[in-house]
This record gives sequence, C-alpha cells and structure tokens, in this order.
Amino acid sequence: MRQKTETMLCAAFMELLKKCPFSKITIQKLAGQCGVNRQTFYYHFDNIYDLDGETAGRLFALATCIARAMKDALKCDGLNLVQNNGEIAGQTVFHFHMHLIPRYKGDEVGLTWKAGELSDEVRDEILKKVRD
Repeated sequence: MRQKTETMLCAAFMELLKKCPFSKITIQKLAGQCGVNRQTFYYHFDNIYDLDGETAGRLFALATCIARAMKDALKCDGLNLVQNNGEIAGQTVFHFHMHLIPRYKGDEVGLTWKAGELSDEVRDEILKKVRD
C-alpha cells in the first residue's frame, strides 16, 4: 500500500507542476490531486536522527522521483537536496523535511561552504569515534 501511495504522490506532483508554479504546490493540493488523506503527510520526526532506516529509504526514493519530475518539468540545470539537522545546521522548522531546490546556470544561489583539509591522523581519529 505504501508503494502505491508513493507512486500516486509522484504522479500527482508531476501533474501539479504542469498546472501551477512549484512554490504554490501545497500539501492540501497534493493530497487532493492524488486522493490521499492529508494525515498521510504528518508522521512526525524531529530530524534525521529520529528516522528509521525503512522510512529514510522511502523518503529518499520519493525525493528521487520528485527530483526527476522537477528536472523534466522545470528544465533546471541541476538540483540541490538540502536537509538540515539542528539549529546550528540551519534547521528552523523542527520536523524532518528536505528541500529540493531547482538550480539554473547563473542563479547565484549560495549553498556553498569552504572545504577544509583533513589529515590522515584526524581522519583516522574521526573514523575510530564513529565506529566505536
């Protein structure tokens, strides 16, 4: 049943993109378009740390479907998938959600950070902490 709902949501999203701008697509419109209950959208997870593996996998599969639909419908040159966890990381709404941001050459959207250098010693220390 869950897979059927995901397929319906992807199809509904693609249809809505033909009818209205991306920024005007709401949960209410999406639910109405595919005939699912709005409550379908309201399982609550504060952040990525609260997700179970199955839900995370399904969310990423759905994001992939929506990203393809956005690329086809919006003719974007690329796409950023952003998901923030914790205030320090830019999370301002405290439930798990992802932003799919269509990108175009010259759009001047600034989603970059300065990459640091990582020594082998620091890398090994981090790996040890994560594995333990």
